Amino acid sequence: MITKKSSQDIKPRKKCFSDSSIIFGVSETDIFKLLFKNPSLALLKLLGQWIEFTTAAFANCQNTVFRYRFGLLNQGIILTFCSVGLALIANSEHSYLALGSFSLLILPFLPFIQDWDTLYSWIFVDIRSLPLLVYSCLLLLAGLVNTTMIYIGKGNPDDMSKSGESLILLGLNKLFSKIKRLTKGRLKLKANEFVVNTFIECGITASIGYYFWSVAQDQTFGLFCFLMSSAEFITQIKSKTAQLNRQAYLNAS
Repeated sequence: MITKKSSQDIKPRKKCFSDSSIIFGVSETDIFKLLFKNPSLALLKLLGQWIEFTTAAFANCQNTVFRYRFGLLNQGIILTFCSVGLALIANSEHSYLALGSFSLLILPFLPFIQDWDTLYSWIFVDIRSLPLLVYSCLLLLAGLVNTTMIYIGKGNPDDMSKSGESLILLGLNKLFSKIKRLTKGRLKLKANEFVVNTFIECGITASIGYYFWSVAQDQTFGLFCFLMSSAEFITQIKSKTAQLNRQAYLNAS
């Protein structure tokens, strides 16, 4: 239990990437000072943070479609557009896959150095995968809806760092509730959020990726699905491990 003598330095289970979290993090970071003192360490730290952000963006590509009621600290316009940007970069024949997420750094400047006809061609015409283009549009629409809900106060008030509530979990709990009524309370079932988020959602995305990769011969969308599911799987495992460590710390305090 926590006492007055207990340490109150409790870190959140995972890094948050809402608009306010990103802006505040950039304004408060010590990387710019570290560049002059220890450039190699600063670059290494910057690379680590960029990998974390890219992983969160890929995971968000999946979560935005599967979930609703995101926490205030883990969804926003910046993350939404970066997630859509990753999908468009992967899909455009004019992008270099080797650059990966680093291409996100030049996306904000493209409207100033390319005309709109060229950009239209890059996004909608010269593409590698039509299903990925359709998914990008769905991702943008769902992301804007989720972000709007947060800004009008309809997000998740109970856990501001929550990466949304699963629609699959909601459906399963409603199904189990009906089963409970039909069996007059003799059969009580409840879906586990961690199992649904980590294994069912990621399993569905990976299965879709396998189908497009091996059956539909669409390696681009197949690979993107694998990246989405892998990113969210890693995020869930890290978050669960941190949660268990935090719980052990609180019990020992």
